Amino acid sequence: MKTIIALALAALLAGCGTTKATFENRIACTVDGAELHVLSKWGPVSIGSRVADPDAAAVCRPAIPN
Repeated sequence: MKTIIALALAALLAGCGTTKATFENRIACTVDGAELHVLSKWGPVSIGSRVADPDAAAVCRPAIPN
């Protein structure tokens, strides 16, 4: 069992040093410009947090009406 766990961990961590932009933080505004989120990307998975409304207003532009 220990061997299987060790092999699984080795496989998961094998690309960490060679893949660019595997771990990065990004900001994203919603389409309507009302919310701002910070995304911590871990490869294909992201964990997000909502940013306070005053900060979102300073970064995000309001949507253009049709």
